[in-house]
Amino acid sequence: MSDQEPKQSSNPYIQGMLLGPEVTGVIGQVAFMSVFIIGAGLGAGILLDRMLDSKPMFTLVGILISLPLHMWLVYKIAMRAVNQVAERTQKNQNQTNQNSDQEDTLSE
Repeated sequence: MSDQEPKQSSNPYIQGMLLGPEVTGVIGQVAFMSVFIIGAGLGAGILLDRMLDSKPMFTLVGILISLPLHMWLVYKIAMRAVNQVAERTQKNQNQTNQNSDQEDTLSE
């Protein structure tokens, strides 16, 4: 195991704490994206309504377009994070199994 990887614990509570930075990163990405996407739809709608003097029409269209886009992007970010955690968990499990097998062979 390299010096840069955190030491794995057999305690599930401790293992969950090791995922903290990833969860924080995903929350940050979703929060930024939410403000940006919905804000852009709302801002573009308000701007078009002011330019074309068509009060709530383009604002509503901007929001209605940005919400499904927002939901889709949240799904993509969340699934990417889940896949990364699953890959790391599988890798750690494989390392644990290999270490256990080596210990068994040494004890025989």
